[in-house]
Amino acid sequence: MEIITNKDSESQQKYIAFEGFQELVENLDNANDLRPLNMWRPLLDISQTSSDPKLRFFAGWVIGSAVYNNAIAQKDCVDLHGLNILIDRFAIEEELEVKTKILFAISGLILHNLDSFNVFIQKQGFDLIKKELVPYSPDALSQLASKTSLESDSRKLNPYCLQNRILFLLKSLVTFIEYDEKPTAAVSQEKQIALTAAEIIVTKGILSTVLEITFENRINGVEAASEESTDLIEKALYFIRSLAGLIKKFPTQFRDLMDMSLRKRILSVLIQFTKEPKRDGYWDLSEEDGVELVKDCLNKMKK
Repeated sequence: MEIITNKDSESQQKYIAFEGFQELVENLDNANDLRPLNMWRPLLDISQTSSDPKLRFFAGWVIGSAVYNNAIAQKDCVDLHGLNILIDRFAIEEELEVKTKILFAISGLILHNLDSFNVFIQKQGFDLIKKELVPYSPDALSQLASKTSLESDSRKLNPYCLQNRILFLLKSLVTFIEYDEKPTAAVSQEKQIALTAAEIIVTKGILSTVLEITFENRINGVEAASEESTDLIEKALYFIRSLAGLIKKFPTQFRDLMDMSLRKRILSVLIQFTKEPKRDGYWDLSEEDGVELVKDCLNKMKK
């Protein structure tokens, strides 16, 4: 951290230090040492105010790695208003990859944590991510795909990186699995998060937007095909499968929330993918796992 915060350090020195830092905090003990070593505040400051997008990128990555499945680090970050800082930065961040890493950090704080999840709702988090679920024009897609990734000069930017991260978050939020070894309070909290998230996703039109940008635009040939867009479709299928599983598990909560027209729209899209798992190179779901994923979604959506 001394190298990263030292004004006399060269940018490349800071990047190298951050790469090593990110690997270190993947270890729970190292992540838990951030608070006693007073490292949380400079990390959050960099993510919030640094003029260097690559430093903001690394700060988001380190924070996300530190809080991933780590209740102690999550509390340490939230106690310093880290979630509020990250959501505020996400709202104004212009760099796609930086925004993706910030959302990675936000996800680690709100999954399985009802208090943090409620903060995300209060700060209009779902509205913020919905704004990012927009189709790309061919020119915009080409421009993004030509950029170099902040992570490595040898890699190109994945134009769908943020939308992939959003779909992964949505899928994680609506996934509810009961384990016998889980404390009753934890199960109740995760159930509340899943049901509340699902209600917001449907009522705010996020589900409809996902259907449009991932499936319908490709079925209708509106958006060009690519390997990256195939990954996006797969993540959307996983999200819909988890949502459909939640609806099947708690049908009374969704009886009035999800009307028949929306159910039919989902089924129509999934049936299209089942009949034509590979179409003109737009996607490649012809592999067994892709077809099985679609069929699983269909089975869960049927009444």
